[in-house]
Amino acid sequence: MSAKKKPVPYSRPRLSRSEGEVALMKAAYELMTEIDVADITTTDIAERAGLNRAHISRYFTTRNELLSAAIEYDFFERFNRVIESRKSDPSVQYDLFGAEADQLRLRNKVVAYLISVGVPQARFHESQRFLTERLTMFLHNDENSERTNNLLGKMSALLMIGYQASGELIEATEQDRADMLQLMAVLPSNMKPIEKLLGWK
Repeated sequence: MSAKKKPVPYSRPRLSRSEGEVALMKAAYELMTEIDVADITTTDIAERAGLNRAHISRYFTTRNELLSAAIEYDFFERFNRVIESRKSDPSVQYDLFGAEADQLRLRNKVVAYLISVGVPQARFHESQRFLTERLTMFLHNDENSERTNNLLGKMSALLMIGYQASGELIEATEQDRADMLQLMAVLPSNMKPIEKLLGWK
């Protein structure tokens, strides 16, 4: 009589490095939306991702680098979704300023915390450049000079980030925000007299 074979224990399929990195970044971002970023531990993140803490040091070296990567990953993912939405419906181009308000507020809070604990500001330059380039693309008007379109994109980025970071502090109302967005929406098509006055064209 043959011995009864023991069942093979279930094991999760092994993730590739890129899959593991994404799982950890998503887990870290989820935790940021639930608890204060200063209270998030590597154990919390690893457990949420279903991975071992050793994966964090292997893939990201430090907790702060993982948190930095997570906030940047989420930013690019959200922004790319806005871009894809605009391809199917061009009218969403100015919704960008208000549609992701909570996420932008969280991003600003996390970035401020990370810089305060020693993460260099340069860590976030790529997403800032990406933001201003995409806003320049959204606001582009063939009748404006390249200089004007570029400045409109940067002004829009400052407006969006500044409102999310300190809207409550400057007592900006919802009507103020709607008015600012309406102004930014019409500026690109009404720049000729301003360019002439400033000698930009």
